[in-house]
Amino acid sequence: MALKTTRFISLYLTALLAGLLFCHLLELPNKMKLPAATWLTVQQTLYNMFGPVSSVIEPLAIVSTLVVLLIVRRRQPAFILTLIGLICLMAHLVSWLLVVNPVNLEVNAWTQAGIPGQWTHVRNRWEYGHAAGSALVLAALAALLAAAMADSDASSRARR
Repeated sequence: MALKTTRFISLYLTALLAGLLFCHLLELPNKMKLPAATWLTVQQTLYNMFGPVSSVIEPLAIVSTLVVLLIVRRRQPAFILTLIGLICLMAHLVSWLLVVNPVNLEVNAWTQAGIPGQWTHVRNRWEYGHAAGSALVLAALAALLAAAMADSDASSRARR
């Protein structure tokens, strides 16, 4: 029962995080066409809830996935797939801290009258940082789903 509950929490939170990041991926092509003032307005208004929500979801996804990993440590291939998922989640968090968050801090201090001339460099770092993060979290979700399916197949075979 502990495995099912913890795995559900891990999958649910990872799916929510993947959804948030997939939004960024879908928006990227059109946001790259926006002029500086519009891009800044979008950054400072549209994404206000993304940070507070993902700052709760992501650590809980990592912790719950770590708990799943400990529970399945003797089950193959569920252990390896869960480990891959956990590594991808942690890699996303590190990449966000090193690539995206510094941009957030910088852009939040900008004003419409004070957009720097090299703003596209900052925009690209933010947009492509989120695209890479999206790939990592989608890979995590795929690995965690595959782990659950592998465990389900193994338990079905054991019952026969």
